[in-house]
Amino acid sequence: MRLKIFLRTLPIMLITALLGIGALAAPVGAAAGTWTISTATAAPGSIITAAGSGFTANNPYTIKWSGTVVASGNATVSGTFSTSFTVPSVARGVYTDVLTIESVGDTATAKSFTVTSAITLSVLSGPIGASVTVNGYGFAASQAANVYFGALTTPVAQVPTTDANGYFFASFLVPTQSPRAAYTITARDASLNQATATFSIIPRITTISAEAGGVGDSVTINGDGFTALGSVSFFFDSDTTTALTTVTANASGILPTTTITIPTAARGVHTIIVRDNTATAISTTKLYTINVSKITVSPNSGQVGTSVTISGNGFTSGGVIDFEFDGAAFTGVTSITAAANGTFTKTAVIIPTTSAGAHTITARVTSDTTVFANATFTVNSRIVITPTEGTAGTTVTITGSGFSPAGVLSFTYDATPLASSPATPVIQANGTFSAQVVIPGAAAGTHTIYAADGLGNVATASFISRITATLTPLTNTAEPGYVGQEITATGTGFMPNSTITVRLGNSPMGSITANATGTFSIKFKIDAIPAGAHVITISDGTTTMQFDYIMEGNAPAAPTLVTPARDTKAEQPVVFDWNDVSDPSGVTYTLEVALDSSFTKLALKKDGLTSSSYTMTEAEKLETVPKKAPYYWRVIAKDGAGNVGAAGSAFTFTVGFSLEDIPMWAWITGGFFVVVIVGGLLYYFTRRRSMY
Repeated sequence: MRLKIFLRTLPIMLITALLGIGALAAPVGAAAGTWTISTATAAPGSIITAAGSGFTANNPYTIKWSGTVVASGNATVSGTFSTSFTVPSVARGVYTDVLTIESVGDTATAKSFTVTSAITLSVLSGPIGASVTVNGYGFAASQAANVYFGALTTPVAQVPTTDANGYFFASFLVPTQSPRAAYTITARDASLNQATATFSIIPRITTISAEAGGVGDSVTINGDGFTALGSVSFFFDSDTTTALTTVTANASGILPTTTITIPTAARGVHTIIVRDNTATAISTTKLYTINVSKITVSPNSGQVGTSVTISGNGFTSGGVIDFEFDGAAFTGVTSITAAANGTFTKTAVIIPTTSAGAHTITARVTSDTTVFANATFTVNSRIVITPTEGTAGTTVTITGSGFSPAGVLSFTYDATPLASSPATPVIQANGTFSAQVVIPGAAAGTHTIYAADGLGNVATASFISRITATLTPLTNTAEPGYVGQEITATGTGFMPNSTITVRLGNSPMGSITANATGTFSIKFKIDAIPAGAHVITISDGTTTMQFDYIMEGNAPAAPTLVTPARDTKAEQPVVFDWNDVSDPSGVTYTLEVALDSSFTKLALKKDGLTSSSYTMTEAEKLETVPKKAPYYWRVIAKDGAGNVGAAGSAFTFTVGFSLEDIPMWAWITGGFFVVVIVGGLLYYFTRRRSMY
């Protein structure tokens, strides 16, 4: 019984003893201090400021959370202090008198503290798909918790249970289909205790089709996390330059698949920038390495001797570049230095003599032979002919380049095969050859000579076939032609074995067959045609050539009359005679006999007389006329060209007997004799009558 009573009173006795000991230990002059904290409500990990006064000068103190020291120090000489402590990781709740302060000989009241919930994020911003770790503090102990991204609908992370101190951690991936914005991250436990933090989505490039290549390459880019329906621009190396392209994100901040072309830049590492234009400071980048150099050759095909321009990009900035043709130094082509942006342009590069087909032109940096680029130039076949024009039978020299040494040459003139000398020309290793051919007869004009090596390499050259024809002699106004003139027509280059026809105006003059080379010669005489210009035509049915022919226009001279002589009596039948008149076109005469000097009353007219005399027929006998009314006659000459000469002076003549032709003296003499005779007869008969 006594033992039980002792045991019951033992705690009271111990407490009393302790208090007594403390009272005895307290120094003389102990103080009652006061202290404050910056807040009595906070989440674990929060920094709390504590300040005190009225404590013993220089006295050490400790602040405890549930008996665990969270801060300590010494009071100042004036008995004050200021310190801070971190709220320990404990479960959410109200903790009464959880904070105490101890300072030897001093007293101070305990303080209560309310613990709230809080979360921290491992990163405060990031692209879609980024992993974010959430640390939760001050939640209910041993309860399930969820983490939400934005709306409190579907959690992005779930915590099976918090620990005894209400702590948890969880990780989640930033969800897709989220445009650029600041999102609230919420952690909530089963007791609906929750805490939030802010997370900002930043843009990202999700895919890029290539991270290395050359200038001019197409690169396809996808991205998300941009401002919903916002403008997005693409840049290369700097977003202060002109954008490569600009697109619009969709409502989820996702870019349409966008293709950019790598701009001109030097070899090396560059940056592709994709900028959200809604907030120009927000961009995402991707490194792109230009590790491919390129060249172009313009033109990229042609004949030996073609002048080309070689342009390059993607070369080392400031690099010295040499050139090669089919792996060997490019003869006659000097080095060039690339610009700062890795480009160069080399002009007036002459393609050397080489065989037909594809050849490689190389541009190479001398300081780093691994930096080079190739381009292909296709050498086309080419021929040069000498001469380039002539007639059938002309020997033409053909020189060629760009042919295959393995080929066998053949030649054609339009579609006509040509024999060559040598019969089988040799194509040299550099693709050149030389041969001769003879031009066959063909139509006048431009024809095509073909050279082919049988391996698909063909070259052409134009030959102008000239057909020549001449007339001998030629006529002109100073030296005109005449009727009956013999003309020789010769020609070359006409259609072989063709019929050559010659016409004067529309009148055929003759024809002849050309020989195998189209050569001919033909003679013909000029028909009687009027004076003036006419056309002589020579044709083989394909080619026609024309020449002017001038017929002389000089009239023949007036004939000189011989008989009947002037003022004579002619015997019938009257014979007319005159001197011949000469004319190259030949002469015919017109004889006119008239009763008057103006030849308006013609007694006789004979046209087309070919000789210089005419004897009247019995039927043409002239009537007797007196001398005072004689006949007049004249002759007019006309040549074969129709040129009519002037009439000369007319002669007069009479025919038959007319009393008017008896002269006066004859009449007087006759009258005298008549008187004498008549008188005599009268006398005779008178005397006789008287006698009887």
